[in-house]
Amino acid sequence: MKPLPIKGKENNTELRYKNLILQPMLLAGEIIDYRFEPFNVRLGDNCYYRIDYFVVFQDRFEVHEVKGGKFIKKTGKIAPYCTDDALVKIKTAATLYPWWKWIIKYEYSRNWYTLEINQ
Repeated sequence: MKPLPIKGKENNTELRYKNLILQPMLLAGEIIDYRFEPFNVRLGDNCYYRIDYFVVFQDRFEVHEVKGGKFIKKTGKIAPYCTDDALVKIKTAATLYPWWKWIIKYEYSRNWYTLEINQ
């Protein structure tokens, strides 16, 4: 059984994403700022979604959910490792808060991939 994540502390995949993707974007001026787990969004009664990274661009806000990736033999594609519950929550959040761009960023074999939830 996996240990539960510690609130406010990035796991190894989230740390790699911050150091390899977000920090260089910040230093290059591509983004204004980003925050790790800045707040939860309410999805319903006693149901919340905790944002991994809230990313501030000059013209928009994005929510980045960071996951590991997996290779699916049947399709030959790479997909985020995401439980059904987590996928339902991010899709629900994207529907309830459509003015932000919702993205799953996932890493497989040292490469980063993007799955846009709302376009």
